[in-house]
Amino acid sequence: MAVDRLKLLADLYGFPFPEDLALSFEVLKKVKPLEPLKCLSDALDVHLVGPFEVLTGRFDKILPLNEMLLHWRFRTDPPELFTVAVRGEDEMHWGYWLKDPKAQDRSKTGHEGSTIACGSPHVRIYPQPVDRTFLGVVRLLLEVDHARVQELDSLGVMMEGEREQFTKLSRLRDTIGRYSGSHPAWLSKATGEEWLLGFTALTRPLRKKVADPPTLFTVALSRIDQHLLSNEPNEALQLVQFLWPKMNPKREGEIWPRLREIYQMTNRSVLGKICQMTEQYSQRTWVDIAEME
Repeated sequence: MAVDRLKLLADLYGFPFPEDLALSFEVLKKVKPLEPLKCLSDALDVHLVGPFEVLTGRFDKILPLNEMLLHWRFRTDPPELFTVAVRGEDEMHWGYWLKDPKAQDRSKTGHEGSTIACGSPHVRIYPQPVDRTFLGVVRLLLEVDHARVQELDSLGVMMEGEREQFTKLSRLRDTIGRYSGSHPAWLSKATGEEWLLGFTALTRPLRKKVADPPTLFTVALSRIDQHLLSNEPNEALQLVQFLWPKMNPKREGEIWPRLREIYQMTNRSVLGKICQMTEQYSQRTWVDIAEME
């Protein structure tokens, strides 16, 4: 009997992902039908992981060895971020930032309850809605690389490897464009820097370096506790999100118990479970790069 992979995905993660995930996969798997997880690997060094693995059938008969909620989760990721793609070069990763998993049931497209976010094991990055779709992120990455190679060509310093890269990028753009239909990020015929300039307002990543102001951190923790005692979880969560990009990894342990309490108050059971597992596996290696075939 055929496996309902969308149902399996919801069962493994505990909530339904935005419809955008399946729609993006339907397009991307046509790039490399026999190895869909590698469809972006040659041109962008980006590998599809996590939920995409479920959609390819990797877990149809064999369940993952580790809890799926920790699968491809980096230590610097907030609980709301669920990784769907990783770049091998620097471990930059992209995923769906779920503001509230329950909101997925109320939205046909999933946009009300999620947005695309990016993260890095070296720099804490807040969610930035560069595009609320995964195909939009793919177009962004493609045109950033295109603009970089194009600049090398204009300077007369393009090497043979970069010429091959340019060809791969063009081929990937043409293939996805052929199947992307009326997707807004793929309608423009512009490429490289010209495309980026047209999407300036949408393509500005928000980076915040890790810092550790002890006085501010201690005061914020105290204020979080006050909100929790007053049964004001939304205010407490806003403070946690304010602290997150400034937090030194050494102080992570002070945040997780409070986050778990916040999610228990707001009935976000999946996110609360992630907090609990994070405390339990605080020393584990969160991502196994060797899984990238």
